[in-house]
Amino acid sequence: MKHIRIFFSIPLLLMMSLVFVAANCERPEPGPVIPTEIQTLSKEWRIKRVLINNVPDQSTDYSAYRRRFDTDGNYNFTDGPGKIKTGKWKLISNNQRMVLDEATTTEETAFILNGINANELHLEFTLPKDYKHDERKVVYELIP
Repeated sequence: MKHIRIFFSIPLLLMMSLVFVAANCERPEPGPVIPTEIQTLSKEWRIKRVLINNVPDQSTDYSAYRRRFDTDGNYNFTDGPGKIKTGKWKLISNNQRMVLDEATTTEETAFILNGINANELHLEFTLPKDYKHDERKVVYELIP
């Protein structure tokens, strides 16, 4: 009878030991949280350079221009004193394009060149032909 009790006591002791060890193990520190593409873009950007058909535009002083994207999908563009445009933005096409003011008469779509990162953002818009110009590709090189 003693042998039977010892036989059942050993597994019970082992299980209790494992539970005790597991309860006292340190949990690993969580790793850094990787921001989403929307979080990465959500900040104020300033214009580093504007290219029109791959040629730097030097006809305009862009130093006061700002592009603000918020995580809630709102944007605010400042193109100098008193020139503010607001609206909605979102990422489409597997985060390779950005649409502004979707399903409105002012809808615009930009290609995101060179991917999304926190240090720079390149947006390429295609401007339609008008009475002064043929169709043009405009690239805004933005930095935080």
